Amino acid sequence: FMKTLYEKERYISFLKAVPVGMLPAIKGISDDPAYKDEPIIKQFEHAEKVITEAVQLGTAIGYEHGPSVQAGILTNQHIIEKMFQDIVINGTDPMVAAQKAEKELNSLLEAVITK
Repeated sequence: FMKTLYEKERYISFLKAVPVGMLPAIKGISDDPAYKDEPIIKQFEHAEKVITEAVQLGTAIGYEHGPSVQAGILTNQHIIEKMFQDIVINGTDPMVAAQKAEKELNSLLEAVITK
């Protein structure tokens, strides 16, 4: 599957389906006319430039000072994503959903923090 996805033509087609939601990861694709001359890519060209520059300056959430167990918990348990899903799909009050997420995160973080 991965080999097929990353074939140039298919990969560019995939990138067009999620314009600027995913930047090209294969060297040369960003400069390839088959990619950069696509109308949907041109439409979001300004956003792609901003994101590309920001990626060079930023870090992954929670990894500002390098890898940590806490950052792994924050990003891999999907608690924040589930919170937003609960608010949007189930209509849960944002404060209620946030408090639930905070309680879940604190419980997980307490388990790894040694006193």
